Amino acid sequence: MDSDLKKARGLALGYLARRQRSILEMKNYLFKKNFPPLLIDKVVERLCSENYLDDKIFAGIYLENRRRNKPKSLFAFQYELEKKGIDSAIIKQVLTPYDDLELALLAIKPKVRLWRHLDQGPLKKK
Repeated sequence: MDSDLKKARGLALGYLARRQRSILEMKNYLFKKNFPPLLIDKVVERLCSENYLDDKIFAGIYLENRRRNKPKSLFAFQYELEKKGIDSAIIKQVLTPYDDLELALLAIKPKVRLWRHLDQGPLKKK
């Protein structure tokens, strides 16, 4: 069992090396690698205690990256974080500093260049 724990932890750290992950993402990853649930819980608990996994930090980094690279509405961000297993209290806390109007303007900015050639009627529909 000790070798399985080391193997699972090594895979988990490799998975985290690419980018920050949520606890649910890590559990799903280890489950797909056919580790037993008790072992998965041990590995996740250890990674949390060593500050490798933290849903609040993950949510903040995730939102900032998405805001910069592919902005969406607060509702869409909330949905994405829920799918990643983030607690609703954490979601509410990390979404508080963001303004929905600002995010909408960021999301539409790349599209404006594509719509410049459109006549007034089709432009209003967009």
